[in-house]
Amino acid sequence: MCRNNESTADTRLTILHEHYCDTFKHVREYWRLRNRLMAYSIVVLTLMFLQITDPDKAAQTIQDVAKLKLGIGITVDPRFIGTLLWIVLAVLVVPYFQYAILIDRQYKYLHHLENKFKDFMGEKVITREGTAYLTGRPCFQHVVKHLYITIFPALLLLAICIQWVTAVKPMSSWTNIYFLIDTLIALIVIVAIILYMLWMHFKK
Repeated sequence: MCRNNESTADTRLTILHEHYCDTFKHVREYWRLRNRLMAYSIVVLTLMFLQITDPDKAAQTIQDVAKLKLGIGITVDPRFIGTLLWIVLAVLVVPYFQYAILIDRQYKYLHHLENKFKDFMGEKVITREGTAYLTGRPCFQHVVKHLYITIFPALLLLAICIQWVTAVKPMSSWTNIYFLIDTLIALIVIVAIILYMLWMHFKK
């Protein structure tokens, strides 16, 4: 009977350990996706600001990329390019925040699993992502953390407001489809930023 209980406990511990490792692999993949989305978002914002300062050059750059990647030569309205960039930005930024929140929640789940190991083993043996990670964190890690949860979202919010005021507002008209689409997307992204920052800074 004791052997059966020990065998059951060992099996449960093995399953728990495999689940812990599998969860951490998912977190690492979420890291890569979040960082990639952040980099792409910065590229899109750069193109948007380039369009403000030099619309013709921005249009030519996008046309050159289309020709290189798609093998076709196109000539497009700069206003269409502006709206397209707004759409691409939203497609990148919203998933970025989703992955960032998912990473935060997964870390809490990893801490929960580490506590489960403690219940099995009587002491905290596996603490890589919990106690060991949070104890004695260097200042650099705190800075990097705030880069993701404060600095980047705040700069993104500022950039979107500047972009809307300088590039979208001048063509304000309820009959202008570009103005309506750009404004709607800007509002969606702004709401996403605010909700993300509220979650990261005021979550329980």
